[in-house]
Amino acid sequence: MKFPRVTHLVILARYIGQPINDEIESIISSLGLQLNDKKTSILNLTSGDNLNFLGYSIKLGNGNTKRLYIKPGDKAYNRLHQRVQEIISRERLYHGIDGIIAEINPVLRGWKQYFILSNVVRTFWKLDFYITARFFRVGRKTSQRLNKIFKPGVFVTLRKMGLYSLALD
Repeated sequence: MKFPRVTHLVILARYIGQPINDEIESIISSLGLQLNDKKTSILNLTSGDNLNFLGYSIKLGNGNTKRLYIKPGDKAYNRLHQRVQEIISRERLYHGIDGIIAEINPVLRGWKQYFILSNVVRTFWKLDFYITARFFRVGRKTSQRLNKIFKPGVFVTLRKMGLYSLALD
């Protein structure tokens, strides 16, 4: 029997990962299905393992509190980094800065709406800094003269031009 989409089963149990896995495997095999051994893993979050699931990286914190940290995964972060690098490039400057801002704002809004459930304040600030620095570097390389557009400050100027900030908006 084939299913049209991939299904995920995540079980958060403390000490009984393998017995639960065996029980689930017996139930699924009684239905005529089988678990994919390559995709099945038992993680111990208390020993520092990360669970990467749907773009999120889930980790149990160290110390006495044992907080559960949920943040964007490295793959999602790097993909956004690459997308920002593609949009804010010298090749796309023919759109003008307003055109680039209009193109990047939906990407940033979507990324923020997807990852708003996690602990991302520091990540959002790092991304805002990267985007601002990217605009400054691309603007600086386009001409030998100093760019007067960013005179009061790059972040302030871009915000006035309508750039969406992940950390502030």
